[in-house]
Amino acid sequence: MLRGLSATIMLLFVVNTLTAQSVEHQIVGRDTISYSYTPIDQSYTERGSGRFISKCLRGEPWSIMVMPIYTVETNFGMALSAQYSKTKFDLSASSIASIIGYYNISIEGNNTLQPRHNLSYGASTKSEPTRLWGLSFDSALSNDYCTYTSKEHSGWVQYTWQATKHGRLGLSASYQHLSARRLDTEAQALLSGMPQTISSASIGASYDYDSRSLSSNFEQSGIHLNIGVKYRPQLLSNIGYDLWSATALFDYYSPLWRGATLALDIYGEHNSKHTPWLLQSHIGDNSHMRGYYPGQFRGNTMLSTQLELRQHIWRGIAVVAWGGAGSIFSKNDPFAWRKTLPTFGGGLRYYNKLLTVRADIAFGRNSYNIILGISEAF
Repeated sequence: MLRGLSATIMLLFVVNTLTAQSVEHQIVGRDTISYSYTPIDQSYTERGSGRFISKCLRGEPWSIMVMPIYTVETNFGMALSAQYSKTKFDLSASSIASIIGYYNISIEGNNTLQPRHNLSYGASTKSEPTRLWGLSFDSALSNDYCTYTSKEHSGWVQYTWQATKHGRLGLSASYQHLSARRLDTEAQALLSGMPQTISSASIGASYDYDSRSLSSNFEQSGIHLNIGVKYRPQLLSNIGYDLWSATALFDYYSPLWRGATLALDIYGEHNSKHTPWLLQSHIGDNSHMRGYYPGQFRGNTMLSTQLELRQHIWRGIAVVAWGGAGSIFSKNDPFAWRKTLPTFGGGLRYYNKLLTVRADIAFGRNSYNIILGISEAF
């Protein structure tokens, strides 16, 4: 707790230092639009900190972003990102490294082909020392876990078309190479006979509807809906089966009183029955089921919901509180009400004209998480 508080204080100091400069901009919805360059993307990315504190120079087509990060699974670290923006073109590169050996290096690009057509692409490499409790719900409840290092190399490309005012249709292609390395003795025994390296290419389609808006009183309203499907042909993988998966997200925001917003999040994932453990859904990240260690609970189907109250207090400071529940299951480990997992917590928010900084403490069943990052959880 004290380490998390110290990191929060340091984070707020860095925010005030880097943003105490004259940059003309305005907030439209959740996007920051600067008059001197294209919008800075504040959407949630992995670890909640893919977009960092921005140091913007008037008239220059680039920005540099840096901040400390902390989560229970990655521990303390630093993140650095650089973005180059021109009309109809954005390119960004970021790197994250922590004291336990976690790192994530990525590059992303975005091209506006025509007013309603967009092409985005990216590649990343990641390494993360992590834990494995087992491959069943009951084993995940125990206090015993083994360790290994998760490695991932990936690339993707996506085309989207603005079909309506708030709706976009997308087509995508991606490649992933996943592996489990440096398994301890218990992990070697647990995963004996199971694939520890997976290479797979996929194609996908998606629909995204986003009508969110944010008033000057910090009251948010609107709907965000996203539905996606992905197909992994056997011909383009080393898995031995054709696989498919689907995700669905529904977020609803409603103002309550001055400075207050009630936010509802419903999220689900489903994978076909032969999906290997490295590609299965898992409970726990910095957006959904925040109180759990990622990967502690695994399965082919995951469902979660959460309700969050956000209240503006004074100037750029706000508080949040939430509660929710989730479940994860597979054909061989079916759904049961006793497997429903609770999550709840609270946090602080610091808003300025460039970004939102969050510090959350989240609790689950016999677990907790502390999160420092950029942007709301959803």
